[in-house]
This record gives sequence, structure tokens and C-alpha cells, in this order.
Amino acid sequence: MRNNMQRNKRDAVIGVGTLIVFIAMVLVAAIASAVIIWTAENLEEDAERTGAGAREDVTGGVYAKTVEGQVTAGAVDRVYLYIALYGGSEDVDMNEIVVHVLSMPRGAAWVAEDLSYNAAAPGTAVAGTSYGSTAIANPLGAFPDTLDQQSIVRIEIILGGLSSLPTLPPDSDFQVLIMQSKGGPTTVEEISTPSGYPAAGGIVNLDN
Repeated sequence: MRNNMQRNKRDAVIGVGTLIVFIAMVLVAAIASAVIIWTAENLEEDAERTGAGAREDVTGGVYAKTVEGQVTAGAVDRVYLYIALYGGSEDVDMNEIVVHVLSMPRGAAWVAEDLSYNAAAPGTAVAGTSYGSTAIANPLGAFPDTLDQQSIVRIEIILGGLSSLPTLPPDSDFQVLIMQSKGGPTTVEEISTPSGYPAAGGIVNLDN
């Protein structure tokens, strides 16, 4: 009888211990599950933010649809960029667009200038100071203040004369960075002029 009581008491102690271990394992599993779920949610949110930023960098901002040059006396002395917005981009205030230009005639060194929007006379380029901007398509009437999704704007850059940017004979290099002063992606256009120009001058395509 006594042995049975001792055996039962021992079994009860073992059972309680087993129950405690089981409860502890359940609690650990619950905590681990909560941590995993929390971590997964945070990773998902981080991935969404990163993806949104990547999409904005890739598809956002201003880009050049085509680039042309005006040839005068055997050299390009005007560069025209036809700019628009990537799909999904927000409207851009033209006053926020800064054009950083680098000009390198064949065999010479790079020369750089920063050009701003000419708010007083948008269509007029001022050598060494500002670019000219003319609406080619402006169905919503947002230009001259704003570049919107349906607008195409021609930017004019003056080379030579009062500008420190030299004109470009054949086989020269030219680079334009279209930047937004309040942030957003920068568009870089790297251009090499043709190996020869029409004898009468005129417009040449500078798309590479």
C-alpha cells in the first residue's frame, strides 16, 4: 500500500514536471511565432518602401525624348532637348529644374555651366545664365509654370558668345544633367556630335 502511494506520488511529480515542460514549450513556441510574424511584417514594409523608392528612381522625373543641335559656321552653337515626364511622375515646377551642362570640343577640356529657368521670359535662353523653354505640347495649359504628364517642352542651351561653353565642332562631346532642386532623380544625357555636319548647317540629330 505504501509502495503504491510512493509510486503514485512519484508519477504525479513526473506528470506535473512534464506538464510544466510542455507549457514552457508552448509559451516559447508562441513567443517565437510572434517574433517571426513581427519580423516578417517589418521586412515586408521595408521591401515595399524600398520597391517604391526604386520605382521612383527608375520611372520618376524628367527625361529627354530627343536631342538636336543647331549648326552654324561648322559648329553646334545651340542644343535643344525635348523633355517630358516619365509615366507616374508628379508634375514638376519649372523653377525647380536646373540644367548642368558640360561641353568639350574635340581635343579640348571640359567646360561646365549651371543654367536655371528663365521665369521672366521662359522662351528666351540667356547665354551663361539660363536655358530657354518652349512648350511643344501643352494640352492642359500647365506650362510655363509647370511640366505635367501631357507636356513636351523644348529646352534651348546657348553655346559660345557670352556663354563660357564652347561651340562643338564634329567629333565633340557634350553632357547635360537635368536636376530637380527639391529632389528626385537626375537625368543624364551624354552626347557625341557626328563626324561631319551638312555644308549648309542647320539642325542635326544628337541622339546617341
